[in-house]
Amino acid sequence: MKPIIRQDDGRALIAGVNIEIVEAGSGDPIVFLHPGIGQVLAEPFLEELAKQGHVIAPVLPGFGHSDLPADFSKIDDLAQFVLALLKELDLTGVTLVGASFGGWVAAEAAIRSTARIGNLVLLGPLGIKSGAPDEREIADIWGLPKATLRELQFSDPEKGAIPYHAMDESDVEGAVRSSEAEALFGWNPYMRNPVLARWLGAIDVPTIVGRGADDRFLNPANSAAFAAAIPGAELREIAGAGHFPHIEQPEATAALVKDLSATAATAAPASA
Repeated sequence: MKPIIRQDDGRALIAGVNIEIVEAGSGDPIVFLHPGIGQVLAEPFLEELAKQGHVIAPVLPGFGHSDLPADFSKIDDLAQFVLALLKELDLTGVTLVGASFGGWVAAEAAIRSTARIGNLVLLGPLGIKSGAPDEREIADIWGLPKATLRELQFSDPEKGAIPYHAMDESDVEGAVRSSEAEALFGWNPYMRNPVLARWLGAIDVPTIVGRGADDRFLNPANSAAFAAAIPGAELREIAGAGHFPHIEQPEATAALVKDLSATAATAAPASA
């Protein structure tokens, strides 16, 4: 891996975009792509992942305090950015982990190229439509009251309460920017790419689609369809978690990554 070159503000210039990026741990690379809410509340999960390998967690362009290039407006741009990040940092055999919106971005990157991806863990990925045209499969992020949304997204809604009152102004601004970026990339069509389901069959690396057992935000049939479209993918439930299992059950969710890595290592042919 090439070292991440930090700017004076602590951020890194990746593929010409100045972004926030978190590193922790050592060993094989694990790249985490955050959900639409950004990296808020994700620290315990990143700490668990860091026990397994070298965690690299970029804040995607437009989210948090990462810059948003003027020509970025589609999920394709984020997918290409992730592939550029893997190439620029010379990462290979990456375990790519994506949660919710980040799972969508991870899948979009993987259908384009798995040359640098060894394993894929998608946690409640958005991005596809599996049911009837008039059937809502993803709850309305912007149309529902925040309290109602937390009840749908979390097994314990209290775990989804973001402590804005305890955050400094800069962090609150970052949270607002994340919401704006999620709307930019996911508003129309709502949280999906109409052609993604067609191309999920191109993913040729060991994959787990993880789903919180108490997720009422994303229709379970959607997650099942996502897993079924990826050759050999396994659908796994995480008990005691809603749509963001990495927040509610960080240890159990990180265990999925460990399980997949172990399975992939066992399945890999012995070197000559």
